This record gives sequence, C-alpha cells and structure tokens, in this order.
Amino acid sequence: MRPNRLAAVAAATMLTLLVAPAPERAEACTPFTNSPHTGDPIPGDVTPPSVVTVSGFEVERHWAGPGDTCIDMAWVRIAVSATDDQAPVGYVLEVAAGEPPWGLSVPPGPVRPYPGSPNLYLYFTPEDYLFAFELHIRAVDLNGNYGPRATVSIWDDEPQPGSPDDGGCSTRRGRHPGAAAVATALLLLVALARRRARSPRRPR
Repeated sequence: MRPNRLAAVAAATMLTLLVAPAPERAEACTPFTNSPHTGDPIPGDVTPPSVVTVSGFEVERHWAGPGDTCIDMAWVRIAVSATDDQAPVGYVLEVAAGEPPWGLSVPPGPVRPYPGSPNLYLYFTPEDYLFAFELHIRAVDLNGNYGPRATVSIWDDEPQPGSPDDGGCSTRRGRHPGAAAVATALLLLVALARRRARSPRRPR
C-alpha cells in the first residue's frame, strides 16, 4: 500500500473512532423506597394528626430486559396525605382483610412517602396477579400521637399469563378508594378463587 493511501486510511480510521458514539451504560437500579419517620419529639405536643386521605393507588410491575440492572419487581403505589399542627407526619400501615399479594412488604413501623412525592410503596412478588385486600393507614407525629384510622381497598383484577420477554413495565391505573362496594365484592371473589386454586382435588 502506498504511503499516501496508508495515511488516508489511518486518518479515516481515527475519524471514525472520534465520532463513533460511546457505548451506552446501563443505569443503576434505584427502586422507589419509603423514607424513615425520624426527628426530635416536640415538648408538650399532644394533638394527633388528621385522618389520612388516600387519593388513589396504582399496581405496577417492572420486567427486567436486556441490559437492565433491576430485577423483576412489582409494587403498589399509594398516594396519601395528612396534616399535623406542629410536625411532619409518618404513616403506619396494616393489612386488615382480604388476600394480599405474595411477599407484600408492609413496613413494620412508621414511614414517610418517597422524597418529593405523596406516594408510599409496597413491594410484592410480580408473578402474583389476582388479589384484593384492605389496608388500615394512620398518621403519626414525632410524639407518637396517632390520628384516626383510614381504610383503603386495593386490588388487581386483571390476571396475566406471565412476564413479557423484552422487559418493560405494566401499570394498573389507580382505582379511587371510594369504590367500596366494588372492592368488597372483589375481595370475596378473589378469596374464593384463590381458595379453590389452592385446595387439592379429590380423586375420582
């Protein structure tokens, strides 16, 4: 190869390396988490927070795809609010009735919403699709004063056969907690269906 042509090939190769896009880096997996309910008690504060208002919820699933640093996961996102006369409030959650999804992670103590949002997150096994349950939620201040208990019905009524192969997310849009009659009926239907699915069949 002639020297001039060799120099031209080398220059073209160098130019290609300079303008070629850098390989994409997979973003680190950062699940949504609740914040701890911490702070110094306020002397003389005996007034409890208000009742919790739940403006809605969503059931969401994330399926890990190629290059994804997250694993398959699912969560219930609950939008809550409450007020106190002197301090930030935390929230205490408790399953009250029904059939919660497998592996539901209910915080053992008071928590605050994900930073910068009104949302509390409860994770569960993503392969569980059909469930309905009730949560009791109470607000608590830094002095341990508890507000009135609120009840929210949560359900996922659209079973799916399995996870998609190419990753991505699926969302069950937020059902307003005011649909109490529908939620109660669904609690009964889901409980009956899951009992039938788990009960052994009698031999014929």
